[in-house]
Amino acid sequence: MNAMRKRALLSCALVATGLFAAPAWAGSVQCDNDRAAGQYPCDNMGGLNYVYRSGQRGDWNGDDRLNSTNTGWYGWFFPGVERSYSFYAWLNNSAFTDAYARYGVIDTSNAYRQTAVINQNTAPGGWNYAGYGRGYLFTVTPSGNGRNGADIVQLYYADGLAAAADAAPRVTEANRDFSGRCPSATPADPRIAALQQRMLDAPDAYRDAVGSVDLRFRNNGQNEAIDFEVSRTQRSSFVRIARGQDRVEEHATRNGSSLSLYPQAKAYKTTLLADLPAPGGPRVYRNARCEAVFVHRGDASGAIGADNVIAPQNYAFWLSTEDVRIAGRQRLLGREATVVAGKHADYLGEKLGAATFRMWVDDKTGALLRLVGRDRTGAVAYSIDVRELRFDTGLELKPSMAAPQGWSRLETR
Repeated sequence: MNAMRKRALLSCALVATGLFAAPAWAGSVQCDNDRAAGQYPCDNMGGLNYVYRSGQRGDWNGDDRLNSTNTGWYGWFFPGVERSYSFYAWLNNSAFTDAYARYGVIDTSNAYRQTAVINQNTAPGGWNYAGYGRGYLFTVTPSGNGRNGADIVQLYYADGLAAAADAAPRVTEANRDFSGRCPSATPADPRIAALQQRMLDAPDAYRDAVGSVDLRFRNNGQNEAIDFEVSRTQRSSFVRIARGQDRVEEHATRNGSSLSLYPQAKAYKTTLLADLPAPGGPRVYRNARCEAVFVHRGDASGAIGADNVIAPQNYAFWLSTEDVRIAGRQRLLGREATVVAGKHADYLGEKLGAATFRMWVDDKTGALLRLVGRDRTGAVAYSIDVRELRFDTGLELKPSMAAPQGWSRLETR
């Protein structure tokens, strides 16, 4: 049992005995990109191949960093202060289109753990929860699938016991009643609200999943055929992502470790995943400044790419921010599905080049079976089409975590 899990269990035990009534979150801090060290108790590191931009609509303080080469990393640095942090990233710029942005934390021993993989391209505009970990340097790393961006982050920190019992604390006065002042984060139609919750809780509806899906997004050039096997009970997955004939990736995860293979380059990468306690409280809400907050749930199986289908959080979040309605029912892949029709608001509409969308959601699990977005002329701007999907087949999944001999190891940040 690792140290963080021990701290989490001890924290829960203290709560149960009444000796410790609430998680030990000591405070929070914001750290913007390219801010002078005196303005915040933090600094920035990395920035290799990240271009500074100012005058940006939607950004915090109007500036950001945008990756130019799909290499390097960007970091928010708290020198000499290693703590347990809960990590939120501000994503609100239409140029941030990385489909697999990797967020992580580095501790004083220089060990790296990945806290989340977030699709910046489809994430709704606002604060997006990017995970939990212990360290002093938080980073974002580009995947090469779209443009990776970095803006301000907000971190809650714990002194003493790690507050894993509430690993996603609400960002700034979330429990106040802002009715009448802020737009509601809850869909007005109770059927939409129930569907959203089913999508957010989709991983609870199955033990294992096997499937294939095609993803195409015109705005960032994403064109992928993804095949996946996922076992939630074994905390393991194997995902193959093909981008044409000459670009293939394979990702295997088992018990908190991930191995990524890049056959064309004969290269590999190993990654440790941070502990992923389930977030408590609301998953979508407005803070005291009326900013939207979206709490992503961690994926212990590490099923990068497959989460578009079997843990469709970003698309569930859309139901809080877009003009949506139930448009009927349809049977797809032998499964009963609810059809949702929506109109994109300005932010995602501008980013994705789409005016409307239709999504097909599996009634039983909340999985996404199909998604189509169209521009004002009716042309398809993006699509997700599931070719195969099976749940609870009794999958025994123990992927090999051995890298091929002679392949070069890539740096993980």
